[in-house]
Amino acid sequence: MTTTSFDHLTDAVASAYDFSAFSTLVALGGDRGALLVAILAAYPGLRGVLFDHPHVIASAGGTVEASGVADRCEVVGGDLFKALPSGGLAYLLNGVIRDWDDEHALAILTNCRRAMGQRGTLLLVELVLPADDAFASSGLTALASVRSPGGHERTEADHRALLAATGFTLARVISTGTGFDVIEGVPVKGTH
Repeated sequence: MTTTSFDHLTDAVASAYDFSAFSTLVALGGDRGALLVAILAAYPGLRGVLFDHPHVIASAGGTVEASGVADRCEVVGGDLFKALPSGGLAYLLNGVIRDWDDEHALAILTNCRRAMGQRGTLLLVELVLPADDAFASSGLTALASVRSPGGHERTEADHRALLAATGFTLARVISTGTGFDVIEGVPVKGTH
């Protein structure tokens, strides 16, 4: 079996971040579940919730079933701009925020903050742009230009501002070694 760059990213995220502190991980906009399945396979004590549009989730069952983690993974259809599954100790958005302009990104993050309550961890897998001109010579500009209308890559400061505006503090940025990072946000006490 040939490993694709996406497979490389899912494996890199699953190994770069320690998910052992969580009992439940909610993958929002989780597509067909490749990243969530990789994480669940690496952390046998973890339960997962795969959340995406109903038409996307309809084709996710096979991925989850074939993975051997179906007994620990609930598949839920819904909309990121409406009610999200509550009760997760961690909420994961893989490449979701970069697909949206700031207004929509803020709406998604606000919904995440509401769903997790006063405890929990937000995890964003994103390409974090350097704050200087190093990005222009990095070879990632072509990748960054393939975004949906209004979506764009952001610097760490941009992510920090989005998180602060929605009741989170940016706790740390963890490199996966792939060009994408895991951005960890924690709720600010007393918000939402």
